[in-house]
Amino acid sequence: VDVALNRLEKKGRIETSGSLVRPAGWTSRLDSREQQLSDAILRDICVHPGGPPSVAELESKFGQSARPLLRRLEREGAITKVAEDRYYSRDSLEKMVGTLRSGLIPGRKYSPAELKDVLGVTRKYLIPFLEYCDRTGVTLRDGDGRQVRAVGVE
Repeated sequence: VDVALNRLEKKGRIETSGSLVRPAGWTSRLDSREQQLSDAILRDICVHPGGPPSVAELESKFGQSARPLLRRLEREGAITKVAEDRYYSRDSLEKMVGTLRSGLIPGRKYSPAELKDVLGVTRKYLIPFLEYCDRTGVTLRDGDGRQVRAVGVE
């Protein structure tokens, strides 16, 4: 399959983006109702930067189309999946990571209580965010606490 896809891509018949394959030049478009829902979902996520609504809360409010619209917003880079049931806006995630990097000393171990105070979020949002930071190399779990890594250290 890879050989066939590579040939089609070289001929300009398809475009690939990660695991997505589409005809060359094709873009998906939302109808006006879907676009309004997508905008409303993004707005709800952005209104609560440190504690966005869960996927279940968004589905309860916007219906079953919330989940596919969340995946679309993620593919577009507007939001990031931090935990299985929670997405953050790109801007709020960048600000929270920036707060960690600027407010903490690299290599020093911080307790969850200290990190909660630095970020100004509840434990409900803190732990999934820190697990995301562990996965992306921003922090390193050290027993009960976390160390922020220096920029460029993996």
